[in-house]
Amino acid sequence: MKGTEPVLGRGLRVRGRVTGDGDLRVKAQVQGDVSVSGSLYLDADAKVSGVLKAQSIVMAGSLEGDAIATGGSVTVTASGCIDGDITANEL
Repeated sequence: MKGTEPVLGRGLRVRGRVTGDGDLRVKAQVQGDVSVSGSLYLDADAKVSGVLKAQSIVMAGSLEGDAIATGGSVTVTASGCIDGDITANEL
């Protein structure tokens, strides 16, 4: 990620679906699906309960749901945690 992507900031709580074009960094707590056309980065403090869908996904936070990389990879860092299925070309 380039550091200039849109951010759902720390301390923010979102209920519902988040969609968009381009990249997204999530530092928030989200109850709902997150879908973007670019890369998705889930920060270490982030917690998502729903489906993540993006070109590629980096998970340093917690996900309760599925991670779907539509054309790239899913990367789970040492701090990342997933309770769900992963669909990707690379893991």
